[in-house]
Amino acid sequence: YSLIAIQEMNLAYHYPIIYWNCACLSVDSSAINSLDFDNLIEEDIISVETGEKVAKNKMDYAKLASALDKFSGICDIELPDINKSKLSFMPDVKKNSILYGLKGIAKVTEPVIAEIMMHRPFESLKDFLNKVTKRVVTKDKVINLIKCGAFNEIEGKTTEEVLKDYIASVCDLKKNL
Repeated sequence: YSLIAIQEMNLAYHYPIIYWNCACLSVDSSAINSLDFDNLIEEDIISVETGEKVAKNKMDYAKLASALDKFSGICDIELPDINKSKLSFMPDVKKNSILYGLKGIAKVTEPVIAEIMMHRPFESLKDFLNKVTKRVVTKDKVINLIKCGAFNEIEGKTTEEVLKDYIASVCDLKKNL
């Protein structure tokens, strides 16, 4: 037990509590998936026995909502950012907050996330629309990204303003009802 206590003390000294909060939030919300495990295996952080399969997890939005509610009083959870967010939650030590992951956004699937990560960084919503494949990142997925606030920082506007500008750019304005 003394060895475990020394290891825990060392981790607590070198890593801020936001790392622990982020890990607990990821586990409580089931935000860790097979891609996360594949990345950990490739980086030799964990090992998997031969023949053992890692099951693909689908996002459970009830668990996600429950976990977010539990951690809302403990630490700040920021809106997702199209240039910074990863698949799952990510600690931001400088701001002492947790950055929301792209996987938790409705209708934003793993191929869409891969497309986003492949074409980063984006300078604006227009730049994003020009870089990504339209077949993979459809209008409804872009709208969900806008609604969750993923473009607020790069556009320098509120969610409502970004959504209004996007809808005006893709739809014809009606003059009659």
